[in-house]
Amino acid sequence: MLIVLIALTQNAVAETLNMPMFTHLSPWSNGTTATLKSNDGKAHGEITSFRPLADNETNPKNIASMTVVTGLSKNIGAVEYLTLLAQGMQQNCETMQLTRPKLLLEKHTPVSYATLYCSKIKNLDIGVIQTIKTLQGKDTMYAVIREWRVPPYNFDIKPSITEQFALSIFKSASEASDWIQQITDANDHLANQVSICANKQGEFGDACTSQ
Repeated sequence: MLIVLIALTQNAVAETLNMPMFTHLSPWSNGTTATLKSNDGKAHGEITSFRPLADNETNPKNIASMTVVTGLSKNIGAVEYLTLLAQGMQQNCETMQLTRPKLLLEKHTPVSYATLYCSKIKNLDIGVIQTIKTLQGKDTMYAVIREWRVPPYNFDIKPSITEQFALSIFKSASEASDWIQQITDANDHLANQVSICANKQGEFGDACTSQ
């Protein structure tokens, strides 16, 4: 299993993002990383994207991504960051819906979850579904996203009616059932496997168990 551990040290505070890779559709690629920087230069970071090795390299249908941004979390929280990510996606969507993000506390870490539905990417013949978790560190914001690129769809059937919604997108009942299982597993994985911890006892979040 591919396990991603990112340790960031700033002002003598080190945090680690624990991100075991999603177990379905494994094995996954080692990841491709791009640099991020805000227009004002205050926030900067990286986004690393992964795909199942069985997927097409240039046009994958399944993506997992991990975003680490420094310089945001003192100004916004986990819910606000998730909302910013959704607003960025909305600019590229013909129609988008987002489940309402809620603030939770896990292992002393503020986190938020949501599912994003993009009916069709503008100028492309694909729709997108994302399940998202954001985590707020001391001076760093984290996002882990599992994304499916699917045929374009509409919202005649509400996404909350999961089985009928999936059947409206996919060609067969077996494909719909498989996607439902994948997103169920992904949500469970985000909730129970993805976390951040402090490398030093008493710093932000629970202490990492391995030193």
